[in-house]
Amino acid sequence: MSEFERKFESLDLNKLIMKKCMIYHTGVYKSSDGVLKDNKVYLQGKDDKLYFPEEMFMAREECEGGLIQFEVEGKWGFADIYTGEVIIEPSWDYAGPFYRGYAHVAMGVQLEVYNERQNYVYVYGGKHGYIDTAGKSVIPIEYEDALDIPDANYFKAVKHGKWWMVDKHNIIITPLEAK
Repeated sequence: MSEFERKFESLDLNKLIMKKCMIYHTGVYKSSDGVLKDNKVYLQGKDDKLYFPEEMFMAREECEGGLIQFEVEGKWGFADIYTGEVIIEPSWDYAGPFYRGYAHVAMGVQLEVYNERQNYVYVYGGKHGYIDTAGKSVIPIEYEDALDIPDANYFKAVKHGKWWMVDKHNIIITPLEAK
């Protein structure tokens, strides 16, 4: 193998390529065009300059734990708003914002995006669960639906067509009359 071939083989092409992404801040119904480069997420300004997500409207005030959602190639993950570093790899078909240390995640869903700035995302079908800020599954992705915002240490999720209150150990506590 030549020296050129060895150098080319050792290149990490993901570090050379910028992928378009969408940065979501669904807590305040905002989204922005972005790019993923060197395993970091950046806002792409109108001047084509790159900025960290903290510059997004209300990101510093509203992004719990400094984590903001982003979507690239149909998968959602989380990035640090101050450094842009990908903290939780994009693995889900949808990921809601963190509230009280947990985020609603889903697989096999269809998304409907409202208005021209893609500010509001509605999630249909699939299976739903919750993760913590380390990306660890807290409530397995086995529910038919779930709400983005948990109640203290409880989660509202649908199983067998009914809404239930589920604790952080995935034990169904009580049925709910309405969502």
